[in-house]
Amino acid sequence: MTLPASGTISMSQVNTELSQSATAIITLNDSNVRTLFGVPSGTISMSNGYGKSVGYTFNATISANTQNYNLKSAATAAGWNGTTALNATVTINTGVYVGSSSTAGIAFDTGVTFPTGTTLSLINNGYIVGCGGGGGTGAQGTVAATGGATGGLALKAQQAISVTNNNIIGGGGGGGGGGGYASVVSGKSTISYGGGGGGGGAGYNVGTGGAGGTSLVSFPGTGGNAGTSSTGGAGGGGGTDGVTSGGSGGAGGGLGSAGSTGGTSTTGGGGAGGGTGGGCVSGNSNITWVAIGTRYGSIV
Repeated sequence: MTLPASGTISMSQVNTELSQSATAIITLNDSNVRTLFGVPSGTISMSNGYGKSVGYTFNATISANTQNYNLKSAATAAGWNGTTALNATVTINTGVYVGSSSTAGIAFDTGVTFPTGTTLSLINNGYIVGCGGGGGTGAQGTVAATGGATGGLALKAQQAISVTNNNIIGGGGGGGGGGGYASVVSGKSTISYGGGGGGGGAGYNVGTGGAGGTSLVSFPGTGGNAGTSSTGGAGGGGGTDGVTSGGSGGAGGGLGSAGSTGGTSTTGGGGAGGGTGGGCVSGNSNITWVAIGTRYGSIV
């Protein structure tokens, strides 16, 4: 049976749901009661048991670096039928990354549409990190610099879930913008200076550095550097003859942070904007934070 969704819940009903004698001695602090109620630690009350059911138990430990983890899909693959209430606890081990293969993807997603009585819990001892955005391309001649790409989302909660964040959850960093173009007329010739490429944003899959402006450029710009798992990459330098220079590429953003705007050349050619940092959390209203830990990026 499933516990009542409102009103009074008796301890005998809790015992029955747990396949114990209705008259067995029981307290709210018992581990099996906490598991049933979806409250692994801290304050607990009878109202936490509304609509809960023992259902199908899914306990998963992520012990190796993983990409695009979907809790619902993982439970289904483990044998859950999709109709029985799901009681799931996913633990990410220390030092392990749950990341995303692209900025359009999500590092950890609950999935959507679960039966009544479902309880979900996430214990993060590692890293849940979005994909870093790529750096923009440096300007070259009539081709303007391009902006950095937006970083990817770390955690999407489409279902009620308790989260114990003992380490880091962060969106991917935005890519840096490409640097501006410079040109100087010397006699009948035009000397051109390419902009530097933007640096890539931080992430488990890091943002790549953007290319420097090189096509038909007298002094080409250099490419930006890729990000790392926690920091953005440096932007590339603008082409220069020691006097006139293209704009430097903007640096990529750290986790959850925007990339920097590409630099302006010495003759006024403007750089492009940096990409927006990826979100830390989408669906925060569905989350009960047991421990907040360190979070980078927007929480909406």
